[in-house]
Amino acid sequence: MSTKYYIIITTITVSLFFSCKSDESNLKTIEFDNIFSIDIPKSWIKKEYDAVDFKANFLITEKNDTIHIEYGNYKDLFDDTVQVFSIDQIKKYDSLGLDTKNLAFSKKPHIDQSQGTFLNEFYYYDTISNLQAKLRLPKNEKSGITGISFDSINNLGKDLKIYAKNLGEKEEKLLKDAFKTIQINDQ
Repeated sequence: MSTKYYIIITTITVSLFFSCKSDESNLKTIEFDNIFSIDIPKSWIKKEYDAVDFKANFLITEKNDTIHIEYGNYKDLFDDTVQVFSIDQIKKYDSLGLDTKNLAFSKKPHIDQSQGTFLNEFYYYDTISNLQAKLRLPKNEKSGITGISFDSINNLGKDLKIYAKNLGEKEEKLLKDAFKTIQINDQ
């Protein structure tokens, strides 16, 4: 390898190394009631609020978006569905004078309903902190929920959900990166 290429590759490698280190220095680790920790941008602010049935906190991003953090005994863990009707069902409801403008319909309603075709977000599972997590990501930019949920994160059977609505591209990426740093504490 010539000296010229060696210098170029070395320069690129060093630049990448320092840019990664720079990103890490812009993060802080936040602990939530000895339940879990997460690395977030230093510019985000942690706030607490009172909730009746669960512990609740939120984070305020640099753009003043709110990220909700909920821990407790509830089962609203991204189980959204949209009922899809057949075209024949829509015609029947329409002939009865029922309002059908907000109903989802297709030629193959069972398939479209099971695949979440009419939902605003994509859903998938991943392993974070050695636990199965369900992630929810918007299909369209700035429209939908970016979130993560854990079912029964400890021996108390408590659930954890972190989510935000209608984030911009930068905040959505920062939140998705923060999800990867979640550490659930043993309890």
